[in-house]
Amino acid sequence: MLSTLLNTVFPVFFLIFLGWGYAKKRPDVSTRSLSDISLYIGIPAIILRDMTGFHTENDGVWVILLASAAAIMIPALIGFLWIKISRIEGRGMLLAIAFMNAINLPAPIISLHWGKEGIGIAVVFFTLQSICLFIFGVVLAAEKNKFRAVFQMPYIYAIAAVLLMDKYNLHFPKAVENLIGLCADLAYPLMLIVMGIILGKVKTNATRADFNLPLIAALIRIVGGLASVLLVVFIFDVQGISRQILIFYGIMPGAIASSLFAEKYSRDSGLVARAVFFGTLISLALIPVALLILE
Repeated sequence: MLSTLLNTVFPVFFLIFLGWGYAKKRPDVSTRSLSDISLYIGIPAIILRDMTGFHTENDGVWVILLASAAAIMIPALIGFLWIKISRIEGRGMLLAIAFMNAINLPAPIISLHWGKEGIGIAVVFFTLQSICLFIFGVVLAAEKNKFRAVFQMPYIYAIAAVLLMDKYNLHFPKAVENLIGLCADLAYPLMLIVMGIILGKVKTNATRADFNLPLIAALIRIVGGLASVLLVVFIFDVQGISRQILIFYGIMPGAIASSLFAEKYSRDSGLVARAVFFGTLISLALIPVALLILE
């Protein structure tokens, strides 16, 4: 069991640390191009490779979607009440509370630990999270005609392609399968290195007040997220690998993309980045424990 845990956790942690160290050595490094490669090439390739042939009952899909929605709404409600009671400007902070890191951190671990079936479940979960994050980001920006960004996410079309191929029993030529496999293999290490770089660029020379709010936000995200998925799991009596992955998702931190939205639209970007940073540290500490419990 311990060797399985080490085989799963060590490569993930090492790549995150590698990105973090690189950011410390090269603080001017930009992750824009690397993130675009992950978004437009890597993630669609993962979907085309790992979701092909993935099947689950319709009820199972709806429960996964419900858990994903609950993991947004319940922490967001708690965060909204906290922001109102604290009387702080928290529109940016609410992004880091409402939306979890549903791809960069959990996807490589799920792939290593649960394999192809696990990734199929993860894709269902993170697709709803991503769509809602883009929509909420648009609302936060208060700009018009930006909802088309939702339809510019390439993995939506990758999912549609997989569904059509499964329906009509179609298959890629072997050469195309090999190409997709190479792109998918590239995606996981790239996402983890990018995540490490982003965390490494977070400024920690701030006042005590600048740490308290992000830490509270990070805890609301993780505690609220775990409570949300546990509620769905127990109400619908979810069993097997779906149960394990949903609970694993519950301990994920705030989405890295939330800090990018906050920076782009000038919404407490420093506080949001720290909330994601603290949440990620907490999640990294919880991941080995969660994998042992869920074994």
